[in-house]
Amino acid sequence: MSRSASRNRSAGPQKTPRVSLGKNVASADAIPTTKAVDWLILLIASGLWSLSAAAIATRYHLVLLYQTVPTLTPSLEFVGAPIESLLFIGCVSIIWLFFSVDEVKNSRGAVRASAVLVMLAALPVLLVVMRMLGAPSIDPTFFEPLWMSFFTGLAVGKLAENTTTREPSKFRDYLGHWSVVAIATTLAAIWWYAQSRSYYNNFLLGFNDFGHFTQRVASTSSGSGWLRESPVLPPFWDHFNPGLLLLVPLWKLFPTVDLIFAVQSLCLAGGGYLTRRLAIAIGASPIAATLWGLAWLAHPSLGQMNLAYTYGWHPVSLSMPTLLASLLFLYQKRLVIAALLAVIACSMEENVIVITGFFAAVQSVRCMFNAWRKEHSSSNCKGELTGGTWLMVALACAISFLLAYRFSGFAEFQSGRFIALGGTPVQILLSPVLRPEEFWGQIFRFRTFVFLACLLTPFCFSSLLRGKWLVLPVVLPVLVLVVWDHLPAQSIAFQYAANLLPLLWFASIAGSTSEHNMQHHNAQDAAILIAPREQLRSLGCAAGAMATGLTLSLFLGQFPWSTPTIKDVIDATYAGADDYRRQADHADGKWLQQITDEVRASREPVLATGRVASHLVGCAEVETVGQYLQWKSKLELITRPGQPVIRRYAAIILDLRESFQQQPEETQLVLKEATDNGFRVVKNQFEIILLQADAP
Repeated sequence: MSRSASRNRSAGPQKTPRVSLGKNVASADAIPTTKAVDWLILLIASGLWSLSAAAIATRYHLVLLYQTVPTLTPSLEFVGAPIESLLFIGCVSIIWLFFSVDEVKNSRGAVRASAVLVMLAALPVLLVVMRMLGAPSIDPTFFEPLWMSFFTGLAVGKLAENTTTREPSKFRDYLGHWSVVAIATTLAAIWWYAQSRSYYNNFLLGFNDFGHFTQRVASTSSGSGWLRESPVLPPFWDHFNPGLLLLVPLWKLFPTVDLIFAVQSLCLAGGGYLTRRLAIAIGASPIAATLWGLAWLAHPSLGQMNLAYTYGWHPVSLSMPTLLASLLFLYQKRLVIAALLAVIACSMEENVIVITGFFAAVQSVRCMFNAWRKEHSSSNCKGELTGGTWLMVALACAISFLLAYRFSGFAEFQSGRFIALGGTPVQILLSPVLRPEEFWGQIFRFRTFVFLACLLTPFCFSSLLRGKWLVLPVVLPVLVLVVWDHLPAQSIAFQYAANLLPLLWFASIAGSTSEHNMQHHNAQDAAILIAPREQLRSLGCAAGAMATGLTLSLFLGQFPWSTPTIKDVIDATYAGADDYRRQADHADGKWLQQITDEVRASREPVLATGRVASHLVGCAEVETVGQYLQWKSKLELITRPGQPVIRRYAAIILDLRESFQQQPEETQLVLKEATDNGFRVVKNQFEIILLQADAP
C-alpha cells in the first residue's frame, strides 16, 4: 500500500463531498431550454423499446433447436404478450426512464447516447411494421431478442458509466447493497423450487436425469447399492459424480424429492450472493458488486438448467456455488479451503475437472509469462500461487480425468457422441485434419452461432476481452461442445453450458476492474487504489450485464415473466394438446398420483414410462420402458434361468399417452410382453395401466 493511502486511512473517516464523475457534466445554470427535448427523446426511446419487447414476447423461442415460433399475426404482436411479460416490460422501461431523467441535469450527453442505444435495441419494431404492411421481410429469428438484449445492455451500461456519485447514508448503503442481493437470491430460490415442484406434480419431469441421479442417492441411503441406479449399470456409466454421496446423509434425514428441488434451487440462486462477494474481493464497488450478483441471477441459462428441458436436476448444479466459493477463498488467500471446494466441485461431473484443469494451466502460463517479464509473480498470480504450483494442479486434474475416463465407465457412453469425428480418442483429437468437413461443418453451423450468442451475450464483452487470461480456460470446453454430435451440448437449457458460468462471470468481473486493482487481494486496499474513472467503468459493465441478462430472460429465461421456451418437449410428451397432459388438479393426475404413491410405498421393483418413473424414486429397482428395452440383453444375464426378464418387476405402470423417453410403440411392446408373461391388468383408466405379476 502506498504511504499516501496509509495516511488517508489513518486520518479517520472523512466526509466525501458530492462530486460528479460524468464526462459531460453541466452546472444547473447551464441547463438549456432543450431539457424538454431530452425528455421527449427519452419517452420516444422508451416507447419504441416497449413496443419491440412486447412484440417479441408473443413468440416462442425454443431453446433446443433454436427455433422461433410466431403465435400471432404481426398486427396483433404489439398487444398480444402475456400480462406478466407486459408488466415486466413496463417496469424495466420506467426504471430506465427514472434514472435517465435523474441524470439529464448532470450528464446530458450520456443520457442522449443511452437513448440512441435504446432506439437501436428497438429496431426489431421496424421488422414487425414491415410484416404488418406485407413488405418482404425476414421471418422472426433468435437474432431479434439477442439484438435487443445486447443494445439494451449497452444503453444501461453507458448511463451507469457516466452517472454521478452521491454520499449514501450507512443505512441506505447497507439496505441498497447486501440486502438487495439477499432478497433477490431468496426470491429466485423460492421460484425455482416452486417451478420444479409444479413440473413434478404435473408429471413433466422425466426419470432421466432427475430420477436416475436421485435413485442413486436413495439406493445408497437404503443400502441397496453404492450409487446404484440399475443392477446392470456401473455407478458412473454416464457421468463421473461421486459427489452425490454428499447428499446421502441429507436423504436419510429428508427422504423426499423436495430435498433435491431445494438443493438445486439454493445452489443456482446462491451463486448470486457468492458472485457479489467475489466482486467485492476483486475490488468492485458495493453497488457494482450488487449488480454483478443480480446479473448472475438474470442469466437465462440458470433458470433453463433448473428444468433442463424437463430432464430436471443435475448434480453439476452443486458445482457452481462451490466453484464460485473456491475462487472467493482463493482471493482471500485461504488456499486449503479453496482447494477443498474445488475438489467438491470436480466430484459433481467430469467436465468440471477439465475446466478446473484448464484454469490452472492458463494461470501457470500466465505466472511464468509475468515472471519472464520480470514482474513480481505474487502480485499477478491469484492466491499468490507460483507458476509451478499451478502446473501441478493442472497435472493433477489431467491425471484425475484420465483415470475417471479409463475406469469409471462413462467413456463408452460419452465417446459415442463424437462418432462423427472418429471412433477413438486419437481420431477425435485429429478430426480437424482427418475429417475436416465434419469438424469444421459442426463449428460453422447456424446453431453454433446462436448457441454462443445466447450463452455469451449476457456478459460484458469488453470485460471478457480485458479478462482474457481468465476466459482462455473455457475456450477448449466450448469448442468441445460445438463439435459434439449431441443437441443438448449446444443448448443453454442443459448443464453442459451452465457449468461454464462461474469462470465466465469471474473473467467478466475481473476484466471490468483495472489491472492495477486486480493485483490486490484486500478489498479495502483495492477500493482506495482504484481510480474513480475505473470505478465507473466497473459500474457500467455490471449494470450493462444485469440489463442484458434481464432483457434476455424475458425471451429465453424461466421466470414468471418469461415466455415459453420448452413448449415443444411438453407438447410432444402428451400429443401436443393441453387436455392430454397429466395435470395435478385433474382427475387423471390425481388418479395417477394415487397409484404411484401406493407402488412406491411397497418399495417393490417397478417398470414404468419415463414421466411416471420419476415418481417412483426410492423403490428397490426402478426402470423406464426405454432403458429396459435398451438394457434387456444385460438384464437377461442376471435373471434367474428360465424366468422372463420382465418378471424381475413386481409392478408395471404404463402411460399410453406419454412419449418423452420412449415411443408409444415401445410402450405397447412392453405391455404385450408383460401380459404374455403372467402380468394381469389391475387398473386401467385414463389410458394409464397398472399391471402386477401373478404368483409364480
